[in-house]
Amino acid sequence: MARRITALALALLLAGCTSVPTSGPVEHHQFDAGTYSGGVRVAALPPMEGATQALIVEGFLHAMSVYEPDYATARMYLTEAASRSWDPGVGAQVYGQVVSEDVSVLVAEGTGRLDANGTYHADTSQIRQDFQLVQDDADQWRISNPPEGLLISQYLFTSGHVAVNLHYQSASSDVMVPDPVWIPDGDDSMLRALRRQFAEPSEWVAALVDFIPGVEVLSATAAADLVTIELGGTAIGMGDTERSVVAAQLALTCAQFGSYTRIAVTANGSPWLLAGYPDAVVPISLFAGQAPISRATNPELYAVSAGDLVRVGAEDKLFPVGKSDALALAVSADRSRVATVSADGATVAVDADVVRTGAGLLRPAYSRFGELWTVEASGLASLQVTADSGPLQVGLPDDLPQGAVQAFSIAPDASRVAVAIQTEQGPAVGLLRVGRGAGEITLDGWLPVGLSLQVVRVLDVGWSQTTELVLLVAGQNDATWVLRSTQDSARISDIGPSNSSGLVELAAAPGYQTVVRTAGGTVYHYDSGSSWTLWLTGLSAVGYAG
Repeated sequence: MARRITALALALLLAGCTSVPTSGPVEHHQFDAGTYSGGVRVAALPPMEGATQALIVEGFLHAMSVYEPDYATARMYLTEAASRSWDPGVGAQVYGQVVSEDVSVLVAEGTGRLDANGTYHADTSQIRQDFQLVQDDADQWRISNPPEGLLISQYLFTSGHVAVNLHYQSASSDVMVPDPVWIPDGDDSMLRALRRQFAEPSEWVAALVDFIPGVEVLSATAAADLVTIELGGTAIGMGDTERSVVAAQLALTCAQFGSYTRIAVTANGSPWLLAGYPDAVVPISLFAGQAPISRATNPELYAVSAGDLVRVGAEDKLFPVGKSDALALAVSADRSRVATVSADGATVAVDADVVRTGAGLLRPAYSRFGELWTVEASGLASLQVTADSGPLQVGLPDDLPQGAVQAFSIAPDASRVAVAIQTEQGPAVGLLRVGRGAGEITLDGWLPVGLSLQVVRVLDVGWSQTTELVLLVAGQNDATWVLRSTQDSARISDIGPSNSSGLVELAAAPGYQTVVRTAGGTVYHYDSGSSWTLWLTGLSAVGYAG
């Protein structure tokens, strides 16, 4: 279907080429720094006179994938009555492989759906859409039964929507929690994302955050590195504390749409002043400490090599930092502590002090708050979390998949943790929300992450971006490779290495090269596409600090 729609778009473009000017003056167009484009967009075209039923259906499918205010072109494929009743704003169904189709009925495998707020939900329910074509008074075929909302192929969805992380204040800290949404790609994507920012967060994220209601984004304009935003609603007369939170939300969301370094906010026509910035223009870097990814230093790779704990430095030199034969390791963000698992998986030590004993202990992890998380392969019921103040009480949900834990990874903002579990039915990967209270950690809200059918086991998991995971997986015949997936499963891709076997561990840090290690100690780093480069040899454990 994707190929047919692409062919249709090209055919329509060729059919209409007589309207494309081939002479006249060359006009210079200044790129608007306030817009963001995920790629080349083929404009939606109206139906041609005398178009067949098949062309009407395929033209409508393509027009739905190209954002326009009120989807005016898509409505031209509908009868007048259908156009009046159709509401593209209620969300979208996304489909993959077409199971069967005739002239006016599409049957396809569903892959997911977008709700009205742009949150993606994985949904593999089969889609059946009967468009019910009729002829109008001019004998032109039109659709009388459009879908509820939009109906978009997976191919056109991934090329026509922009992934944006919205930001909400954590209920238990001053860190912003990311909430991924998908915005139709268009010239006003940033403005629509900012407006969506102050709608309610998604249901899954809402349990983690404090939401400030009633803020209205009236306009957002950009020039060079500055975004100027006019607010209304409850932003008028807002106090200093809430102003700071809203400004952080605006800054972190704007930063995803271009090379912006400053924002200026007004409310009811008056400058919105923050402490220390009397001209109402503030640098986005002011809010770096509240960002989901916050670093004082760049990530560094640590490893075990021939009995030494080492740091990988400039020009790939190995700098010893201690003695260790660790099976796995974790390094705190400030590099002050190194947690190691003994070769037999029976103890976890921080520097030279044993902090936990057990059986089948997995690689530990430090959160951005300095907590040390440890767990046994037997299950999440064995999870222990220790803060500077001592052990924390851990609460777990009742609806977890049952099985052995393969790996876990704490998200950069520490409000989410990804867990891989091997169940009797096969591998399961999901996210859990992390709630913090006095002396306790509470995990809940299991959110599954999709896997391809070829995966028989998940070996390791890490965070490559704020809301993007990398998964080291195994299939039949000892094949191993890496999957990259958004946390909502909207985009899942195999990134290699191709023809690989024997991979046993990965290390990932947002914005840095993912690395994988073989059982024999060879380490590869990820380049792009499905390309990996042999990097280091002779290492028996790897992990990023920071």
